Formats: sequence, structure tokens, C-alpha cells
Amino acid sequence: MPGPLTSDERERVLQDVAASGLLRSPLRPDGTGGILAGDLVGRVTVGGREARVGIMLEARFPLALPRLLLYPWDAFGHIPHVDPVDEESGVGLICYQDSEGIILDRRRPAALAIEALRRGLDLLADGASGRNRADFAEEWEAHWARAGGDSVRCVVDPPGRVTDLAVVTWRGGTAGEPVEVRYLAERASDLPGYDKSLSGEGLPTRRALYVPLAAGATPSPPPPLGPFWTAEEVCAFMGASLPGGRLSHVKKRARRMRRRTTQETELVVFSLPRPSGGATLFGVEFAGVQADHPLFGGRCSGVRPVQVLRRDCAYLVPRGGADDALSRKRALVVGCGAVGGHIAVQLARAGVLDLTLVDPDVLREENVYRHVLGKTYCGYKKVIGLNVHIERELPYTTVDAVGENVLDAVASGRVVLADYDLVVVALGSPTVELDLNERLWSEKHGPPTVFTWVEPYGIGGHALLVRPGERGCFECLYTPPAPSAAPLSNRAAFAGPPPPGRSYGKALSGCGSLFTPYGSADALQTALLAVRLGVRALTGVEGESPLLSWQGDPSAFEEAGFSVTARHRRSAAGLEEQRCAYVSSRCPICGVEP
Repeated sequence: MPGPLTSDERERVLQDVAASGLLRSPLRPDGTGGILAGDLVGRVTVGGREARVGIMLEARFPLALPRLLLYPWDAFGHIPHVDPVDEESGVGLICYQDSEGIILDRRRPAALAIEALRRGLDLLADGASGRNRADFAEEWEAHWARAGGDSVRCVVDPPGRVTDLAVVTWRGGTAGEPVEVRYLAERASDLPGYDKSLSGEGLPTRRALYVPLAAGATPSPPPPLGPFWTAEEVCAFMGASLPGGRLSHVKKRARRMRRRTTQETELVVFSLPRPSGGATLFGVEFAGVQADHPLFGGRCSGVRPVQVLRRDCAYLVPRGGADDALSRKRALVVGCGAVGGHIAVQLARAGVLDLTLVDPDVLREENVYRHVLGKTYCGYKKVIGLNVHIERELPYTTVDAVGENVLDAVASGRVVLADYDLVVVALGSPTVELDLNERLWSEKHGPPTVFTWVEPYGIGGHALLVRPGERGCFECLYTPPAPSAAPLSNRAAFAGPPPPGRSYGKALSGCGSLFTPYGSADALQTALLAVRLGVRALTGVEGESPLLSWQGDPSAFEEAGFSVTARHRRSAAGLEEQRCAYVSSRCPICGVEP
């Protein structure tokens, strides 16, 4: 079975690497040089310059990539993808492969090691020739992190112009363990937008100069070993990395800032565009500043690096897999039970940061195993618990909690249905949902609405998209194909009519504990179906008004004496094919028949 190699197998791999001819005069170190001596070392010539390169097979090899070493680390100058291991050894580590998502052919360890060495040597050739110089800008964040220094959290989307920003200092912790955090924002009052527990009022604030650098700039980072930049080197770096004409803007802004302050510390935050998109923020702080700004002739006593940690909405939302384009959308979630609670959280995680939640119910211990909120929130209204949970866990979210019946909230004007970009209804109460369907469908410029519900015993779940004024609505599901005096029923249901005298409800300790049996996974799966459909409507990807369903195992449902409908027995492909077949021409809301 493939796995970590035996000593004999490792020896054969190293022999094959030596025989590949990639290294001249390959030698096996005697082991006295420690792990940085490598397992096999040879000479290479790149750009007319010679150096030694070593390969080291880690204990987990071939389940992990071999390490490549360069002696000395700057044999070809300061080039991308070569980092010194430490100052004492002078050995460099060649970062030749991004390991994210890579699959290693563990059954061919020799070929794996030879290919790794080949890629490492190609990288050295690119570095020595300057062909990959732009990679410095691509990986600037990692290079700057090696410079060390204090940090500041940026909670403002990086502007595209030269400006000044607020540096707000928050202090907390205990007397024994004080905590100090610096934030970069437009103004101190912006902090609660990032974190509702923060108040910028009364916090120490000073200004920092913000300078966006030119797209395509290919500066070199500070040397990884040795002293940090001097003030003159910072000026030279900035001058070489600014787009034409911007230097005068920087100078004007810097001098205006100095006229307004006597502060002895000046922070400058640079934004460097990455060739692959986005930008890296990093800072330089001048200490002991006198008179003019150090970028333009002023004196200072020292310069130090500052790590700028991007916590702005434009970075955090897409970094977490959410859609930044949704962050300015408003969604209304009606019903925050087992399904609606998951919907509220998942909408926020998808990037919809402005939510209004409507539900009068209180969370009880009987709910906690299938509700997204846990025992901590028992005794509180579900909307209050979700408000606290979402705003505490997800930055930049704003949750309006309406703890009353939706019809009352609409009647009083507390909730205006047309004010939202999306409405999701997860009430589990068809009578009220039919009423909401009629109101929303009739709104001239109303939002798309998703109606969603889960079936008993987890035999399935559904999500229906309704667009105001268009064919296909929730009422269609309750419209029989022909005139009928039979009770209203949902034509999309998977659960067949219960036997006379029975219902799908279940009671464990009397009629007061009656509930519809389904689990948390069923609620979550239904919520995800609804959220995905809602997001597709918000982004314009979904052009129809489909009815989507997922099918669960009917065994427990049938063992309880119930039967599923013919629709449940259709294949998933058949349901997808019939996604818009529910539309009824006889529907009293959206139908065309008189």
C-alpha cells in the first residue's frame, strides 16, 4: 500500500533524482548539517551565476511535496518565491508550488521528486531573468508579513483616490491583560457598521494618509533580512509606484494633514493592485515626526512596517464565498422557525447583509434540536435571537427584528412588502401564505418572493419562486384542474391525504405537544433550496418562476400508515422537467381564464 517510504525506497528516489541530470555533481550530505543540509545537493547555473540547490524528502513524502533549498538564499538576488529560512543559516526555501487542491501521484515518488526539482529550477531561472518580477506584487502580503510590526484592521472599502482615513484605537481586556486594537475607517462612527458591539464614540482617533499605487507597479519588497526601509527608501518606493501625476495629490494631502495636527507619528497606508485582481494594503509608520510630512522632506526618528489586516466588506464577503453584489440587497424573511431560521442565517452568509425578520414566536427547548439557534436563546423571541446571533457572528450585517404576526406588521406599516429586493415566506401556514401571495403578486413593483415548506417525516421540501404580475404563483398550487368542491389541497405535496381521523402531527406527551415530525437536516435542506432560488432571483440568473423540490426517504412516513403522492414517485429529472408545469390558467390570482 502506498504511503511514507521505507529507507530503501527513499534511497532509490534520491538515486533517480541524482540520475536525472538536473543537478551537477550531486552529493548526499553526511547528515551533520541538519535538515537544512537537504537529502541531496548539487550545483546549478542560472543566468551565468552558480549556486547549490538541495532537495529534502519529508517524513510524509510522497504524501507531501519535497522541499527545495537554495544555498545561499540570495544567490540570484532578491527574487520572488525564494525566502530565507533564517539569518544564521543563509539557506533559502524555494516556494515552487501552491499546494492548494493539488493531487500528488504517490505511486510514482521518483517522478514526483524530479518534477518538483524541475519546477523549482524553472522558477529560479524566471527570477534571475526578471521574468516573474510581477509576482512580488501578487504575493506582496506574504512578503510584507515577514517584515513584522504592529497591525491595524481596515474596516473601510479601499478608496480609489488619495485621501486620509481615521485610525481609531479601541482598548479593552482586563487590568492584567489589556487589549488594544487599531481600526482604519472613514470615521470613528463607522465602527458599528463592522461590529455592532463597537462604538467609535469617544475613542482616540488620528488621521492616516492613504495612497493607492499604480496598477502594474512591480516594486520590490523590503529585504527579508536586515534593517527595514529608511524614510528615503519609502519615498523612493512610493515615487516609483505611483501613477503619473498622482505625486502632487499625495503631497497636497500630506501637507494639509500636517497643518491640522501636531501628532508625532504618521501612518501611511498603501494599496497595491495585484496582477490577478484585488489589492493588498500595507502600512508604514513614521515616528518622531517634526514639521513637514516625512514623505516630503520632514524629519523623523524612525520608520517601521505596519500590517494592514483587511476586514472591509468588499474583502470579507467574497473571501468567505459570499456574493459582494448582494451586500446592498434587502431581504424580508417571514417565519423564523426551523426552516426560516436557517434561511435567515444562510441568506446573510450568501452576502445579503440587510435582513428584516418577522415572527412572533418564542424559542423553547422543544425547538432547539432543529432550530438554528441553540439553548442559549430559549425564552427569547426567535427574531431577537437571530438578530443577536447574525449580527454578532457576521460583520456588516443589519437585522431588523419584528416580533409580531406578519399580517399585523403589514397592517400597521411596520413592514412594507414593496421595500425589499426579496421576500422569503416560510410560515408553514398555507392560509396566511395564500393571503401574502395575493398581496405580493399584486404589487406593481414588488419583489420576487420565495414560498418554501418542508414535508412531514422529511419526505421532501419545496421552494416556489413568484414574480409580481407574472404567470405562476402560490395560489396555482391550490387551484384544482377543474371546478371542485373538495377541500383546498396543495397539488405539489409529497404527502398523500392522511387516513380519516388522522393527521401528520405527532404528540409525545399529549395534544399540547403536537408537532410535525421532521429533522434539522430536512429543515436545512429545504432552507438551502429556498436560499439558492432566492439568490438566483436576486442575481438575475433565474429567469422563470419554478417550483423546485427535493425528495427524501418515505420509509418512516409509510411505516406510520401514510402514503406518498404520485409526484413524490417521479424522478428528480422528471420534477426538474416539470418545474413550471404547476402554473394554472384557472388560478384566481395569476390565471387568464375568466
